[in-house]
Amino acid sequence: MAADDWEPEEPPKERTWWDTAKGAASYADEAIGDAIRAGTNAITFGNMDRFVGYMNSGGKPTFQSMITGEGGPKTYDDAVNEQVKLSEKARERSPYASIVGDVTGSVAVAQQGWRRVAAILSWRELAPTGQPAA
Repeated sequence: MAADDWEPEEPPKERTWWDTAKGAASYADEAIGDAIRAGTNAITFGNMDRFVGYMNSGGKPTFQSMITGEGGPKTYDDAVNEQVKLSEKARERSPYASIVGDVTGSVAVAQQGWRRVAAILSWRELAPTGQPAA
């Protein structure tokens, strides 16, 4: 590089508060999505990846392939493995958000179970004859 063709580099563009806000919103959007993914997997006992894989498999084109024009019909196993990898990436990217989703989903499942148990017990206590209490 000769000295006569050297040009000074432009200084990096200064970040504004708006750039920072956009970056934070993008991270929050990712974290919320990761928490929702973990929560739905917890509520469905890990079957959400299988369900989405089922919806993205078969002889029909996937939603993503219709939008991007790439890929095509997948087998069920390939589609499920893809969803499992996405869940693993979400856990690596946002471990705390994934934990929040797991705990929230587990509490939701437990709450529904306890409601059912409480309803059964209260039914028996209030109406020992098997008839609803008047």
